[in-house]
Parts: sequence; C-alpha cells; structure tokens
Amino acid sequence: MTLAWMFPLGALGLLALGAIVVLHMRHRMPGIVSFPQLAFWPRVPSESRESPRWRKPPISLLLLLQLLAALALSLALMRPAMPDVAGLIGQRADAVQHVIVLDGSTSMLARTDDGRQRWDVAREEVATVLDSWQQGDGVTIVVASGNPTWKRAVDGATVDDLREWLADLPVPGGSPDQQTVSSLVDGSLLPDLALNITLVTDGGTTMSEVDVVLVGEATASGGNVAIVDTAVVSDGGDRSIRATVLHDRPATETLPWVVRAGDADIATGTITLASGESDTFAFGVPDGVEQVTVSMVVDDALPEDDAAGVSFTGDTLTGLSVVLVSDLPGAVQRVLEVLPGVQVEVYPSTTPGIREIAAGADLVVYDGSAPSPDDVPNAPMLLVQPSDLENAWQIRGVAPNPEVGDIRLDDAIMRDVSLEGVLFGETPIYVLPSEAEVLASGSDDVTTLPLIWRGTISDQPYVAFAIDPARSNFADRVSFPVLIAQTVDALVGETAGGRTIPGETMTFDVPGDVLAVEMVDPDGRRTVIALPGTDGGAQQVTLPVSAVPGQWTIGLLDASGFQVDSGAMTVNVGDRAEATLSQPDVVDLSSTGVGSRPGEPSPTESSALVEIWPLLVLVGIAVISLEWWAWLARSVGFRRAPGGTRP
Repeated sequence: MTLAWMFPLGALGLLALGAIVVLHMRHRMPGIVSFPQLAFWPRVPSESRESPRWRKPPISLLLLLQLLAALALSLALMRPAMPDVAGLIGQRADAVQHVIVLDGSTSMLARTDDGRQRWDVAREEVATVLDSWQQGDGVTIVVASGNPTWKRAVDGATVDDLREWLADLPVPGGSPDQQTVSSLVDGSLLPDLALNITLVTDGGTTMSEVDVVLVGEATASGGNVAIVDTAVVSDGGDRSIRATVLHDRPATETLPWVVRAGDADIATGTITLASGESDTFAFGVPDGVEQVTVSMVVDDALPEDDAAGVSFTGDTLTGLSVVLVSDLPGAVQRVLEVLPGVQVEVYPSTTPGIREIAAGADLVVYDGSAPSPDDVPNAPMLLVQPSDLENAWQIRGVAPNPEVGDIRLDDAIMRDVSLEGVLFGETPIYVLPSEAEVLASGSDDVTTLPLIWRGTISDQPYVAFAIDPARSNFADRVSFPVLIAQTVDALVGETAGGRTIPGETMTFDVPGDVLAVEMVDPDGRRTVIALPGTDGGAQQVTLPVSAVPGQWTIGLLDASGFQVDSGAMTVNVGDRAEATLSQPDVVDLSSTGVGSRPGEPSPTESSALVEIWPLLVLVGIAVISLEWWAWLARSVGFRRAPGGTRP
C-alpha cells in the first residue's frame, strides 16, 4: 500500500515538536516572595533559590500528549493519501468517474426474502455509490434494459437531480440490450478521471473487470409462476383465449386460475405443472366482453407476472391498422378481425396504389396475391399463397398434397403450431432466394417445398404461407389462428394492437397540430413528451414503456393543452426468460471498450487516492482534549495539596 504526500511543504509543521520540547525544558520564572528579614532566606528550598533557567526535557504525560497532537496535526498538514482506504474517514485526492450499470430487466420486480423488490434494494445500492461523490467527480447511471437509458451528473445540483430521477424511476423491463449498454458506458467516460464501474444486478447480467453488487437470490422464496403468453382464437365466430403458464417452482403443483371481466368471474379452472414446465389452458369469452384479465391464484416471488390483460377493442391511436388485399376474404380476414385492437380494411387485388393506401398501415396482408414490383408497400407484409414476385420467389409447379417435413419449433412464429394431420391440398412449389429463411417445409414423392418462410422485400420484412386456407383443412385447426397471431406479432411487434411488452418503445403517428403526448401508467406516473408540430401531415412519436402492468392511457394535446384524442394500451410483464428466476439467462454486457481507455489500466487496476488528513485532524483534536483533561486533573490536585503549592 503506497502512501503519497499531497502537500510536502506541510512538513514544516514538524518544527512545532521541537518548540514544544524547548518550552518544557524551560523553568518558569520564580515568583516574588517577601520576607521580614534575611534570617528566613536559608529556609527557602535550594531548588527555588538556585534553579537554572533550562533543564533536561521532563518525561511527562503532558509532554507526550502534546507531542502526539502536534505530530498528528503536522502530518495532516502534509495531506497524506493512500489507495484502497475508502472505508476510512477521508476525502479522495483524485476525481473519479463513477459509472453505475443498473440492471433494469423485468426480473428486478421479484421480491427478496424480506419482501422488498430487488429493484428497491438495487436503488439503495446505487444511492450508496452516489454518497461517495465529491466535488470534481463525474457520475453516470446506465440502466440496462430492453430500451437502455442513461443520465449523467457532474456537480452537486445535478447529483441531487440524479437522486430524484432514480427515486421515481420504475423498472424499465425487458432483457438488456448488450450493444446499446456498452455504447452508453463507453460514451459516458470523461477524460482525466480515475474510472470506477459498478454493476448492480440480481445475477441476470454480468460484466468483466467491474465491481459487482448482487441483490436478491436466484432461488427466491416461493419460486415463480407466470403467464408468459396469450393468444386469441376464433372458431366459427366464438372467441376464446389460450394462456401459456410457466412454472418455475421446485415441485409439481396444481394451481388455480381465474378470468375476470371487470368484477365478474367469467371462467375458472386449474392447471397441473411440473418444475420448469410450461403449458396452456383455454377458455371462452362471451360476446360483448371487451377486456378480460387472466390471473393465476398463487403466492410467488414475482406477483406482477401472475396476471395478463387482453383487450378486444382498438382505437385509432394505439390500434393495429391492417390493409388486407384479397378478392375472396375468408378465414384470414376472420382471424385478423378478432385479434386484440386490430382494424382491417379490405381492398381487391386489382386496386392500384396499394403502397400509397397503406402509407399509414402497420401491416399489409396479401391473400392469394402479391404486390407488383413497383407498388411494394412501405410496411411489413404477410402473404398467403402469393403469386409470383420478381426477384423474390417464383412458382415452379404444384405438389398435389405434400406431407409435413421439418418445422422450426424454436422460432416464435412456429411455437405451439402443429401441422400434423393437415391436408394441404394442391400447394405451389416456390423457388426461393438464398437469403430466405424456411420455417416449415413439406415434401412429396418428387421434391421438397417450403410451406412457411420469411425474408425481406424492398427492405420490408415479410412472412409467406404456401398454404391456401380455402383448399386445406388448416383453417379449421386451432393452430391456424395461433399461427396468424404469432406471425403478426413477429412482423409488427407486440406494441401493435394496443398491447406492448416492457422495456420496449411504442411508436405511432399523430396529427401535425399535436404539440405534446401525455402518457399515464397504472400507478399514476405521468410522462409528457413535447413535439415540434408540423404544418401538415403526420409526425411520429416514440413512447418508452416500463414494467408497470395494467392499462396505460395516452392523450394527444394541442397548443392550448386540450386533449384532442386519446388511446390506451395494455402492458403485460410475463416473459419466459425473465420469469425463470431459478436459472436466469445471464446477459453478458462486457465489451472490449467498456472500462478501459488506450494506455490506461482496467478498472480493477486503477484506484483513486483517498486523503486521510481528516482522520489525522480528529486524532489531533482527541489528543488535545485528553491533554487538557490531564492538565486539569493535575491542577485540581495541586490546589487540594497542603499549602496550595506545587510539589
């Protein structure tokens, strides 16, 4: 451990030690004593009559205490500093750049053994780091989530602002984006400051060569049960919902569930799940019900993902706008119209200018046709048995009735989709470009053909089905609406249709005369985003969505603050990866740039010097106080001695 002296000239204060010794060597001037005659002079003690002016230094408690106090204060004047003594009372000699990476994933909603949220414990740990701030330091908090954010402070006022921002910050949610987090950390570094990076996490994230503070336990008390997915299914006009439940508890359990519309229970049941297992249950939704909440009746570590809301009504603000291009709308249209918040507009395949018509649409669906090369929409596309499209695919024959081949069950589009027993009928054989990704394939006696695939057209994503619902029995299967719903989610994201997932952003167009967008979460937390406005046309707004489950309201405000339109969205926090608390998917946030600058040591190798002069000053004051009490005790003793004279 190296000791540095920040003010070596302070060593001149050591001269005080010699001055104290000299003062103690000097005899005090003898007092004046009056005698009536010289006959009494011989009776005066010889040391009072003949003492020299100087004597040897007396070894006394007072001298030692005074020397010790002077030594402590002289050393304090030299401003000694040492590394790695943050636990001592002192002030750092070097300014430090504090970079705090705060895990903001959805799992931070989980409770610790004492019932507090991991997020609350993590914010307390961040506050502890902020308490070490001193003038000249820089502080940056990077919140690692699905939509990473950051905030910086460089002085006392902005540090106070940082504390207030952190105190009101909800869990952003989502799985951390490694690339964005690394870029934010690298971009926050200030020159000429010693670097100190701290990661505060529940174990779901990691970084190399940084200080790690863990909050919560992987084996949280009570384990976790979560509703991780919901899908709306329509069968002959009847509506039903399939809910997927993940069980992250050590033993097999039979758990009750309930579905509510307002205050009324419309369905109840139980589901039996083993440890680590997930399964689904389904229930019908009566006509006229616009919104339901599916809940697991369970006590676990993360209660926020025990429920999921499903809304069947959309609005012009947050609803999903779909343009369906079809000459014979049928099963595809029926499935699209029952998806939560979806608004469908149907146009014949001969309609010119689909690109212009779909300018404000979230999704374009081609049923039995394909866009012309010069009229490709500027939006994601779903194509059901499309016709030829130059430079995208070509039809080279027909398979009479292919059988199911390989299926990518690990893909989100194909999850829980079964094609077994489906009679496809006559199916075109599509020749795809090399960049297309086949999700499901079929075969006959002659060839292998794609049944479901995806790719891009004019930089827009698409998913295509070779299956014709009208010629096959696939439209009669439960898997068909599930496939459509999951394809829509994959193409336009779960922010469409008035529902979204935490940690993401919601983007939509608003009129040009709107100057602000107000968003209120279920906890009443209000966020207002100002907009510049436009003379005509629409302007785009992006809203961050945090892990606060329930119904969010969105309002559009004009120049006078009057609400000209409103909408709503439902946030569900259930996520397969984040709900697995016992074995979380660890996200490595490390990168080659984080925590280092060219020619500088890593964060673990560099440590700021901490000045310990305040500690020495306290020691000096304590010794002076002790010396004063010792002098006072001796003085009282002298006064009580016979004659009141000093020995």
